[in-house]
Amino acid sequence: MNNPFKKSLIILVMLLVQNSHAQTTLSWCAYYNWTPWIYPTDTSYAGILMEQLNLFEKQHHMKAVAVVRENWKRCQVDVENGHINMILGANKTPLRSEIFYYLSKPSFVNKSNINAYGLAHNTTILKVKNLEDLATFKLALDRGNSYGSKIDQFIHNLPKESRRTSNTMGDVFKMIIAKRKDYFFSPDASLKSSIDKYSLKIPALRITRFKKILSVERKIAVFLAFTKKGDVYKKMSQLWIETLNDYYNNVDIDERIQYHTKNALKFEKAKSDQ
Repeated sequence: MNNPFKKSLIILVMLLVQNSHAQTTLSWCAYYNWTPWIYPTDTSYAGILMEQLNLFEKQHHMKAVAVVRENWKRCQVDVENGHINMILGANKTPLRSEIFYYLSKPSFVNKSNINAYGLAHNTTILKVKNLEDLATFKLALDRGNSYGSKIDQFIHNLPKESRRTSNTMGDVFKMIIAKRKDYFFSPDASLKSSIDKYSLKIPALRITRFKKILSVERKIAVFLAFTKKGDVYKKMSQLWIETLNDYYNNVDIDERIQYHTKNALKFEKAKSDQ
């Protein structure tokens, strides 16, 4: 290996490889109101998923660019079509597995309650003990969302006339306020941020009060989902697994969850005080 030309060639190849990583851009979208996993701050986003994303950028010298899609279904369609590289955190469903590549290691395990909510003054929904009791009422839900296998199966089994799928949670709120539908599902931590988000466009939402009708416990693994267009998954999957392994080897996940839960409330309060 004393040949100066060979040494120079090896150095050049190494520099090209490093430079190619430095110039790589990874585009992503997400369900942005999902405390403590991801939630809006004053100018950007924070949460467990953002900590993992920032670590990925630092470790692999790549730039991750958020492509904001207010419509959650639109985010999924753009990743499916290859216009965006990946979804930063998604539940795995049979349908989504047909159109996305999922990382083999989950980003986190979501232990939470999914609640059914109705108008506070709705006296028709009183004694609800289980999902089956909700089957006689009318459901409003946003397109492309997943609430875990138990609730998803319940929704799938409902007759079409008992459920209405809209494009956004804003449309869901409108349906409930207009009393065209009786209830909707939402994670514990997401309802307030969703109300704050859509109150600007739906003034009636500011004075509307909801009551919790039913709470369903769930524990579900959440993954990064990649487009099947091109070779982005092939290039990125092992790098992401390395990052997730390093992240969980160096943080107390329960402490980070508590931190981001409190931090999200701080930003929500600041918005409501404006």
